[in-house]
Amino acid sequence: MTASSFSRRSLLRVAAAAPLVSVASSAAAQAPELQKGPQARQAPGFYRFRLGDYLVTIVSDGQLSLPTPTLAANVPEATLRSYLKTIRQGADMQRGHLNLTLIDTGEQIILVDAGAGPDFQESAGRIEASLKAAGYSPEDITLVVITHGHPDHVWGILDDAGEAPRFPHAEYAINSEEWRFWTDEKLAERLPEARKPMARGARKNLTAVSARTTRANPDAEVAPGVRLFSAPGHTPGHSGVMVESASERLLVVGDALTHPYISFEQPGWHFGFDMDGEKAAETRKRILEMAASEDMRIALYHAPFPGVGRVAPLNTAYRFIPENWDWNVEPA
Repeated sequence: MTASSFSRRSLLRVAAAAPLVSVASSAAAQAPELQKGPQARQAPGFYRFRLGDYLVTIVSDGQLSLPTPTLAANVPEATLRSYLKTIRQGADMQRGHLNLTLIDTGEQIILVDAGAGPDFQESAGRIEASLKAAGYSPEDITLVVITHGHPDHVWGILDDAGEAPRFPHAEYAINSEEWRFWTDEKLAERLPEARKPMARGARKNLTAVSARTTRANPDAEVAPGVRLFSAPGHTPGHSGVMVESASERLLVVGDALTHPYISFEQPGWHFGFDMDGEKAAETRKRILEMAASEDMRIALYHAPFPGVGRVAPLNTAYRFIPENWDWNVEPA
């Protein structure tokens, strides 16, 4: 498929939502007084770019907050806080963005992960508003590729009432091992008390779309130019998603890289929610080396929006170069 064969619907979306980073309405741009409550929320955002013949849009599902010690579970907290001071971060809570990747091939509209839904954190669950701002709706999504079963990635499978699939026309794809892990009805019994809700929520959302879900091999192609990328450690069957079109590639890394500084400069530090810290570190280093050596675009789920960029060597480690710093990147 060439760019000229792109569907008329896709091109109309680009014209209708022309700014690369959008606000929900003209009213949102009038800088009203700061308020408390829902009125104080940021406008939904999107960031759009071409990848070969495909149109890729990063849509925001909002943010989440995590205790600072979760950023590095295998180093002394004093070491972590000393490092955070060097990057001007020192609060007890750290924010992470929720950046979902949407791939419009002209034939399919594919969403990587389903977002957090309304029941995880109040600052999350913005996917529908952001899709609308970008010119899409939940009904447009034809395939949802799940990287792993954590709340901020699958609790948005069901609608805000928790009753029906949010994306009513979508099929789903997930690594088969990841599926088995999270749909095990006895998983909650084996987890610490604080993490039992994660298991129950994952099972509820995943089994709700069981009949429409492909349990795939670790590196299976799930759509033309879109395949799973085995990246275990964060969870047993954690996957990235490799997108390729016209010799251009984008690796959506899921939670293999969770912080725009720590994951790159300290890849051996274990994220607090990594289920196998050593394996997750090995995966992280493998992805960083590949992305840097091949000058490959990556998409980060938890980096400041939109989280798209490249990897460059930095001494004995790496650094993240956000794409929106590159004046050579043309709008889609």
